[in-house]
Amino acid sequence: MQDGVLENFTAGVLEPHLDRRGEPTANRGISFVDPEALKGDVARLDAAGFQVHVHAIGGACGTLGVVANAQPVGPSTARRWMS
Repeated sequence: MQDGVLENFTAGVLEPHLDRRGEPTANRGISFVDPEALKGDVARLDAAGFQVHVHAIGGACGTLGVVANAQPVGPSTARRWMS
């Protein structure tokens, strides 16, 4: 799980979440794992034969970039990563 959800304003978003009046706030959500650390985690999981599945709602959590740029080390025929 890389970020939260939109309903409680914890999804990692590029633009700040809006308040009840539609005004921007300082809140851009959360990321549970640093994207740089996630790169290594994804590589280790792949090497161990796991299919990586990361919950990511917002575009600011960096998960798609991490998965897209990962250097797979496991057998590519078994890879079905999800984000």
